Amino acid sequence: GKIGLVICSVFIFTFGMASVVGQFYLGQTNSLFFTFLSKRHQNNLFHIIFKGLFYLGILLGIFLSFDRINKILDLGMISIGILNITVIFIIQLREKKHIKHLKNKS
Repeated sequence: GKIGLVICSVFIFTFGMASVVGQFYLGQTNSLFFTFLSKRHQNNLFHIIFKGLFYLGILLGIFLSFDRINKILDLGMISIGILNITVIFIIQLREKKHIKHLKNKS
């Protein structure tokens, strides 16, 4: 009945807000990492680009059709996957250098 509709609406809203907040946190953490990699801690370019793309994604999600959103999401997931693999390799190379440096000290 009507109570089920209200409960379902609350759950969908809660899930949507949790998803938005979680994805914003993950993206902001990645932009902080790239700011750290650029060795310019004052550089807010990555943060500005990330926030602009994030807000653009929210607006597109509101106004575009479901099929278009799915196509954009597929491209976004591929981009994020490539970005994460790149970061993993960068971290791996840094750790290998750090371990070699520690072995040479001892």
